[in-house]
Amino acid sequence: MKSKLTIITSLFSALAFSSCASNATAFGPKTEAQRTAVNAAAAGALVGGVVGNQSGETLKGAATGAAVGAGAGYLFGQNQAAQ
Repeated sequence: MKSKLTIITSLFSALAFSSCASNATAFGPKTEAQRTAVNAAAAGALVGGVVGNQSGETLKGAATGAAVGAGAGYLFGQNQAAQ
């Protein structure tokens, strides 16, 4: 039961943060690459948290997923901006 609660909480947190990232404000991402990186980091944290939970390392999985997602999202955003 606790793992389901962790997954549901992670999902809602990721959705909340990624929806805020779509608007460029004074404190938010300024470029499409930055916006993509934030959204991908949230998605990566969610997926990493779920995968990490299966092995008992939820926090490590979420942190790794966020880092990989942010890097991949930024590179994808830069590539899209260049085209």
